[in-house]
Amino acid sequence: MKKILLILILLIVSAFLVLSCKSPLSANSESSTTNETWSEVSDGIRFRIWTDKLFYKEGEDIWLYVEFENVGSQARVILVNARQPQCTEEAPLYDLEKVIVTHDSGSGSSPTIEIVPICSNMFHTVPDLLKLLPGLNHQERTRLNSRFWTDKKVFKHAPFEYVKFIPEPGRYTLQAVYTWEKLPHPSLERKKQLKRLGAPLWQNYLKSNQINITVTSKDQEKR
Repeated sequence: MKKILLILILLIVSAFLVLSCKSPLSANSESSTTNETWSEVSDGIRFRIWTDKLFYKEGEDIWLYVEFENVGSQARVILVNARQPQCTEEAPLYDLEKVIVTHDSGSGSSPTIEIVPICSNMFHTVPDLLKLLPGLNHQERTRLNSRFWTDKKVFKHAPFEYVKFIPEPGRYTLQAVYTWEKLPHPSLERKKQLKRLGAPLWQNYLKSNQINITVTSKDQEKR
């Protein structure tokens, strides 16, 4: 009897550990805002974005997830976010050109801003080359309202000023743009690396699916 009880306890503990150790990407994929919608396909590559939740409290972190997939019949080299060990939890996705954010405040107007990763000589980040085989995908994530993302309009006038994207209460539509015309920073070593990968570099323009999130005010929380 004691052995049976011990086995049952072990099974319960094991089940708890399996559920609690679920990876962030798979957990958020299941609660994704738009887990089934993709961009159009361009030269075999498509991509999609989602956020970890549909509803946020004012000032709460917004985690943006991005996934690329090769649905073609040939391998393609795509440009993906470089590993940044110094800020792995909030580093922007330098492989994205921008995230277009439309704010529906309920007042009848829907202003649109472009959130872009800050790029300068101070933050010299070169996207990595990744050979994506047919049928495989690649996922990334970033904290969208980190200090490394800024409103493009503000960035033009103050290139070295950190401007956090902290959304006000309301409904938002998010859409990302992924585009490359040529190999960035084409040093001799980078060209050799691309040649060694044995697949052509993906060069085109893609606009992701749209996702909707809602940010509630602190006043609403108190009620």
